[in-house]
Amino acid sequence: MISVLYVDDEPDLCELGKLFLERSGDFTVDTTTAARTALASEKIETYDAIVSDYQMPEMDGIEFLRAVRENARDIPFILFTGRGREEIVIAAINGGADFYLQKGGDPTAQFAELAHKIRIAVERRQAKNALKDSEHRFADIINFLPDATFAIDRAGHVIAWNRAIEEMTGVPATEILGKSDHEYGLPFYGEKRPLLIDLVFSDAEEIRKKYPIVRKNEDKFISEIYIPRLYGGKGAYLWFIASPLYDAQGTVVGAIESIRDITDRKHAEGALSESEQRLNDIINFLPDATLAVDRSGRVIAWNRAIEEMTGVPAAEMLGKNDHEYAIPFYGARRRIFLDLIFTPDDPVIEEYSQFSKEKDTISAETSLA
Repeated sequence: MISVLYVDDEPDLCELGKLFLERSGDFTVDTTTAARTALASEKIETYDAIVSDYQMPEMDGIEFLRAVRENARDIPFILFTGRGREEIVIAAINGGADFYLQKGGDPTAQFAELAHKIRIAVERRQAKNALKDSEHRFADIINFLPDATFAIDRAGHVIAWNRAIEEMTGVPATEILGKSDHEYGLPFYGEKRPLLIDLVFSDAEEIRKKYPIVRKNEDKFISEIYIPRLYGGKGAYLWFIASPLYDAQGTVVGAIESIRDITDRKHAEGALSESEQRLNDIINFLPDATLAVDRSGRVIAWNRAIEEMTGVPAAEMLGKNDHEYAIPFYGARRRIFLDLIFTPDDPVIEEYSQFSKEKDTISAETSLA
């Protein structure tokens, strides 16, 4: 049911309009003969639409329209008047009227047309409000994300810029929303330039070249890069993922990019790599033939002494698994003494003599033909 406020200084026309509109069963109509009375009513905020005459004493329909709009009311407003002068039509449109209808002719036809215009105006407002609600929910979701995130429409205008990216770049959303022409590149590179997000619209080689490597997973683009100007010149390693935004019909209407600061991870990886290198140097320095494997059985160390013993260079053995390390000794993939660390009850223990264990270290002897 659509609630309508009908304002006309002629009481008979108010009653006639109420009768015609409510007869369809789609409308409930309240009437008043003065615009000022309508504005003073607290109920004005509750109506789905306002229909107003133009020529009325004290306040005409255009003044009434402006007063409604000045109070931030987006209620659908239809000027329904016997006056058809061009300047009135222009004033109504400029003032924010949804429709302008001229009275006259067959009452049944003119009120049927009025009912039609009211329905259209109300549907437009509902659609507009639904879109606003959807955009607000989208913005709330984006702001809730822990990763720095922004989104653009098909024209490249920034439509979302969340709190995390404000903190990362120092650029508030109010300064970037609505901007285009690759302005979102400025906080990262100091110049307007395409980012990973632009690959969503055009998988261009000149954009890919700006990144050390770009991986594509279905419709998503993923990359990493170091950007020295971030955080006031401290710099940061960033991980990016960009993907399309679709409408209900599956059409790409925009793109979204999330950015994660992986500086700590990169530093940890660097420290681990240095640690592993030091371990390898120590293992290589050992005079005894030595190998090491990880929990999955992958060879992670193969020193020079074992290269000399087996004739297998480290380059051919490192990274291998599935007991490949046994082949130089037994000519086949099989469990050896090393595997007792992970499976102490393995029958392979029977092949060794002088077995001893001290805490987590085991030793034994065997002979190979």
